[in-house]
Amino acid sequence: MKKVIIISLFVLGLIIPGLNANALSLHGVNIELNQAVKKTGYIIIGENMYNPSLKDYFSKIFETENDCQNHLEKGDYSESYNYINYTCTTIEYNGREEGLYEDDYESGRYIYEGVNPNNYIKFNNELWRIISFESDGTIKILRNEVLPEKMVFDIEGTRTTGYCGSDEYFLRQGCNAWAATTNMVGSPNEFVNGEYKGTVSLDSNINIYLNREYYNSISVDKDKIVNHDFNIGPVDPFDDANDLVDQLNDEKSYKWNGKVGLITASDFLKSNSNQDQCGTMNLYYWKICSDTTWMYIPGIYWWTISPEYGDTGEILVDNRGYIGDYYLAEPHMVRPALYLNSNIYLKGNGTEDSPYEITDKPSDAQIENNESTENQNLQIVNVPSTSAYGSIIIIVLGIICVIVSVLVMRRVTSKNNS
Repeated sequence: MKKVIIISLFVLGLIIPGLNANALSLHGVNIELNQAVKKTGYIIIGENMYNPSLKDYFSKIFETENDCQNHLEKGDYSESYNYINYTCTTIEYNGREEGLYEDDYESGRYIYEGVNPNNYIKFNNELWRIISFESDGTIKILRNEVLPEKMVFDIEGTRTTGYCGSDEYFLRQGCNAWAATTNMVGSPNEFVNGEYKGTVSLDSNINIYLNREYYNSISVDKDKIVNHDFNIGPVDPFDDANDLVDQLNDEKSYKWNGKVGLITASDFLKSNSNQDQCGTMNLYYWKICSDTTWMYIPGIYWWTISPEYGDTGEILVDNRGYIGDYYLAEPHMVRPALYLNSNIYLKGNGTEDSPYEITDKPSDAQIENNESTENQNLQIVNVPSTSAYGSIIIIVLGIICVIVSVLVMRRVTSKNNS
């Protein structure tokens, strides 16, 4: 009896690893789900000789100390200053390769991280990038390039009452509220941002442009865009927290429901595969994290949707890959973000040369004749194969193995008795 059970468990052990493949089937596409692995590496740290508490961190992680020293000696990692002492330092970190990961903070959500993951998607005959597969089944995407023209976040003197009239800077150079309070989800009585508060009478200039002129210019797959909640609460660029929980709660404190928006500050932070050095506003500040995120565009300043907490600025991604607060009056580039509906199917590989393309759901004839391709699976499953479904299958197989073991043992015993 023991031998039969051992053999059964051995067979089950061979089956289980096959069920633990970290893959997702999302919108008809099979995608490998990456896992973080603890690693040791080396980074370059620059210490200010006059104020040692000020440090420059460079997010590129080198596998060996020799690689780090060689890079340091070349001097091509950053502009050097004679009052900063740069050294190679050993670190322990969660090694995250570029690709798709479960969101560490929002259950049922999957995000792309790293310098160039396979998240390209063709939309409006342009290259866009997939930010995330949302828990509600929608897909959040970001234009791969900025729009051709620079734009101020808000035009000075347009909004002068309530919240937008609560500071001289707002009156002089524009207001950092994304939307009118009547257009925010729940129509709050006022928009509160630290000491600044009050009603907001109109949407921002950039909001109006994106949801009128720009939206009307979209000519392909416009019907795939859905109205969706965008988090528009204020963000503290100097937050001391070393996780995103508080920041996400702040971002979600106000929402706007519409078609075209911008990324949040947390979208940018989460796109970085080096979460240990660059995963929060506090960690990111004064660090160069541009070489581990696909969202960075060299030499370009572009707006996010997140206002600065307790102040009059707006969070911006700058030309070096830093993220911080900037003046509203300065025109910068615009990179639209939007949500595609939960029923779309995709084909392609997600690479720049073969981006995902929106396609029709496989027909009943294809399903019946089993003609669907690997890129057009018959079902959308928004759970990893290592989740509850996989566990249930494993349990069922285990029960079957035990039953078979008992039946075989009874037959053997019966033969022996006869």
